[in-house]
Amino acid sequence: LTLIDGINQAGGATKPPHQLDVLIRRSSKVYRVPLTKIYDGNNEELRSGDEVIIESNLKAFNALGAVKLAGQVEFKTPNPTLLDAVSQVGGLDNVKSSTTGVFVFRLSEARAWQDENGIWQQGPVIFRFNMSKPETMFLAQAFGVRPDDTVYVTNAPSVEWMRSIEPIARTLSLVKQGLELGVTAGRL
Repeated sequence: LTLIDGINQAGGATKPPHQLDVLIRRSSKVYRVPLTKIYDGNNEELRSGDEVIIESNLKAFNALGAVKLAGQVEFKTPNPTLLDAVSQVGGLDNVKSSTTGVFVFRLSEARAWQDENGIWQQGPVIFRFNMSKPETMFLAQAFGVRPDDTVYVTNAPSVEWMRSIEPIARTLSLVKQGLELGVTAGRL
């Protein structure tokens, strides 16, 4: 009996393989293997006494800002690109989104910055994509989104302008209403 045989006999996986890990308890040791690796040729024979557990290994990114569907989003594919991620959240909002302000925030990148000796150090990074340039689509198709990345889309300048002018317009409207009430009260 192989791992795949055992999983299938138990009813099979209920989630996509890239979202699952297989835990194998063999005597006093526990091995964790992504289910995709088992399907990709690392299927092994089970031994007497082995215990096999399928465990969720959620891989998701966060979508924030001027996107149609903000929130935590599960990967639909094992290795999504930025273009996949933006598509998965409904694309950029034609009215609210700024095509020049698409960002990916990553908490840990191996080559985040160089120290004084020119040695790359690990740390957080921010990647910016200007989607108004056609060549950026090629970059977005090649740029891999990782679990726990945050995709943030800024608001269009017109939306920001409307947000800043809205309180002023409300105040002017209240003042106008107050003046009109004062004039009406003065005529009584």
